Amino acid sequence: MMDPEPIDVIMCTWNSNKLHFRKCLLSIKREVDVHHFIVIDRYSSDGTLRVVRSVFPDAKVFQTTANLATAQRIGIKYADTTYLVLIDDDIEVSVGWFRKMISFIKGGKQVAAVQGFTRYYPSYMDKPRLLDLGRRKGQVKEITDGAWTHDAVLMAEAVKDFNPRQITHSRGDFLMVQHVIKKGYKWFEMNQVQATHYRGSDRGFLGDLHKNFLKEKWNGANDRFVRMHSSSCSRAIAPLLLNFLKTTLYFSKISIATSDPRISLLYLSGHFGYLKGFLSANDNIVPYELHTPS
Repeated sequence: MMDPEPIDVIMCTWNSNKLHFRKCLLSIKREVDVHHFIVIDRYSSDGTLRVVRSVFPDAKVFQTTANLATAQRIGIKYADTTYLVLIDDDIEVSVGWFRKMISFIKGGKQVAAVQGFTRYYPSYMDKPRLLDLGRRKGQVKEITDGAWTHDAVLMAEAVKDFNPRQITHSRGDFLMVQHVIKKGYKWFEMNQVQATHYRGSDRGFLGDLHKNFLKEKWNGANDRFVRMHSSSCSRAIAPLLLNFLKTTLYFSKISIATSDPRISLLYLSGHFGYLKGFLSANDNIVPYELHTPS
């Protein structure tokens, strides 16, 4: 049963018409009583908006070259419901996703945001997530550092004045959760409410490795600016290398336990990408799709 209150849904798109895109849109339509489906599009050229309008004919579309965090802020600006949904273009929500999320956020004290537990596709990427889920205690986890906005329900009042810096191309969700907490609210993740994140490149494992390297290079560059001042790079090297070793060992153990070496190779590519992006932030702060050959 849907919550009777209509909700605005915000999605940022950029050549999003991949294999699972329509499936993701249909899952939202199934789960949410959508008031306005708000799309912030970066001038897609692959039929993205055509697919959006085939599922949501009355979608409100705004096109901009703004970075991702600013694009989300634009969507929030045009939302006019008490609660809103932020969701990525490659997320398929499970049955009951919205009903459980909105019940939790309305029933909690000072709860302004709740996100689902995200599973990954293809399946080998999901094995570490399943292990993490099995080790958790309790059904909810309070978020105090970095959150995810790829499938989240939020109280509009808590984020209406969110205004990230123009330089924030990635990691805007970290800034958003800090904004919410500073206003006296709480942000939670619900383990039993799940969504599928289609992270695969549809080009096989080597394509996944390359895509993961590029994506984490972008994230590393943006973390350099979002989480600390750029001049503190030298102080960050030792913690970064220590975390690199710890996570490499962790995912190596998972690969051995599951007899699937792709897991450690995938995350190793991401670690190298993150380090490269962090150490050369000025060259990698924009999405790799915008990089032009020299």
